[in-house]
Amino acid sequence: MKIKIKFFSIAKDLLDKEEIQLEVAPLHNLNQLKKELEKIYPSFKGMPGRFAVNLSFTSNETIINETDEIAWIPPVSGG
Repeated sequence: MKIKIKFFSIAKDLLDKEEIQLEVAPLHNLNQLKKELEKIYPSFKGMPGRFAVNLSFTSNETIINETDEIAWIPPVSGG
């Protein structure tokens, strides 16, 4: 199945991508997705942040569906 992943802030800058599409197996979870991203984009390894699915933070064991909106959200600071 094909999924879309959005990147923000430093993740977008380091990967030089705002959004990608990736082919994953059915019943893929967010933990597996992170490992796939680390293989494809070595600069993603160790990047701080969390996945959000359908605008909500969720556990890394969450199963991905093709219609889900997935985003990698790095920590945010302000001042």
